[in-house]
Amino acid sequence: MLCTEGAEVYKLIAQHPGIVHRPKNFAPSQRVVGGIYHIQNFNTYDSLLKQWMVGIDSVATYYLESYHC
Repeated sequence: MLCTEGAEVYKLIAQHPGIVHRPKNFAPSQRVVGGIYHIQNFNTYDSLLKQWMVGIDSVATYYLESYHC
């Protein structure tokens, strides 16, 4: 399942077989889609992902010689 903010590029990705797209383009008065896709769920997962990614800055220097450009 691909949950996104509804950008056009994600619609293209979601055309691949087996991908279900749930865009986060809720109407201002709408809070839940399909009974389970709640706006706060999207916001929570987005926040958790951003917090997790804080520590990921770049490629580890230990492995730099392994990369061939």
